[in-house]
Amino acid sequence: MKIHVEVWLAAASLHEKGREVMTTRELQDEVKRLFGDERSGVVTHINGHANAASPKGAGVVYNYLFRVGPGTHRLCRIGEPVHPTRTGRQLWPDQAEVDEQYWPLWRKWVVWQQGGGAVTN
Repeated sequence: MKIHVEVWLAAASLHEKGREVMTTRELQDEVKRLFGDERSGVVTHINGHANAASPKGAGVVYNYLFRVGPGTHRLCRIGEPVHPTRTGRQLWPDQAEVDEQYWPLWRKWVVWQQGGGAVTN
């Protein structure tokens, strides 16, 4: 899978485990645990390409993560403030980009991002 999809799934996985907020390192470790991906681009995606608070610094960016504080993140929800250069960007990956084994996780956390209320595990 592409790095941006792995980052979103790692955040959803940590939320699924009861984590409301996670650090950059925890997200990086979850990407490694789930996908074996140790590419340097993982951190770049967490802090830049996928982070709604960061100015658009690349051609393709996503609003997958919401920066809660320095070095801490969670999935971004519809209606949360994003950097002005990121208005209208995706909050979750297309289901077609997600391996089928992760579809239940994808569905659950997309609903949450859409404002579907509290998620119960």
